[in-house]
Amino acid sequence: MQTNLQDFADCPRFLFGYDTGYISSVLVTIGTSLGHVLSTSEQELVTSLTSGGALIGAVGAGLTADRFGRKMPIWAACVVFVVGTVLQAAAYSVAQFAVGRFIVGLGVGSAAMVVPLYIGELAPAKYRKLDLLSTHKINSVS
Repeated sequence: MQTNLQDFADCPRFLFGYDTGYISSVLVTIGTSLGHVLSTSEQELVTSLTSGGALIGAVGAGLTADRFGRKMPIWAACVVFVVGTVLQAAAYSVAQFAVGRFIVGLGVGSAAMVVPLYIGELAPAKYRKLDLLSTHKINSVS
């Protein structure tokens, strides 16, 4: 039961790897879908905004998790990620796409902050080190 619960709770952290992987293919195939071919600066902007959002999301999630517990910030991170994804999918300009990337970063950073805390608190003391070590290795690889 412990492994299944850990795997389920760790799903939001896979969003980071998914998001990082798909942006490279999007930038190659986007063409003029945002009104013009993206310049190198615009490509760098939309790629890096996720990392900036993740930084802010992690700080905010830490504060939220201390106040409201762990579950609510995990759900909120998933909702924020979905909102950002919808904004990106519906983008018609670079500005809208950039906002979507930043919002996705907020969700990714929130999940990356709160999920290890939640898993660590759920794990029995004798398995805690092993659970968190395996979680770290999985996220490093993905």
